[in-house]
Amino acid sequence: MQNEYSNFLANTQDGFDDDGGKLFSHEIIRSRLNEKLWPVYERTKNKYALSQGDVLYFYAGGQGPLGGCVIARAKLHSIMAPMRRIPQRLYATGVVDSLLRLGEIELIEPTLLKPILIQQGVIKEENKKWGAFLMGGFSRIPASVANVLAGEAV
Repeated sequence: MQNEYSNFLANTQDGFDDDGGKLFSHEIIRSRLNEKLWPVYERTKNKYALSQGDVLYFYAGGQGPLGGCVIARAKLHSIMAPMRRIPQRLYATGVVDSLLRLGEIELIEPTLLKPILIQQGVIKEENKKWGAFLMGGFSRIPASVANVLAGEAV
């Protein structure tokens, strides 16, 4: 699925629904993927680096049952201006700068990300603040990490 295109992690944290109830990050990811849309906020890291054809892997952060795992991937089909009214099912929490239209969406076997990042030399095992790599929305990942997540290499 990845050749000349870039690979990114789309990072999501736990949130809240309209009634103030806890919403785990994997639920937010699945809701957005069902809509085939992903919100991009004003201050999102790497938003200008994204382009059509890139492969996005979806990381569920937070304390939920799938926290720390990559649970899906999709291809970026297009980047659109935001709608006047953002669908509630996107659980957008800030000013939306653009929307990513997604295709070729696949739920993958939930895979812990940290061991792969260590194995591929992206972070060091002793790094206690490794989550800084994920901050800001979209983190570019090397092809070697994407290959492991795609099940193409171990």
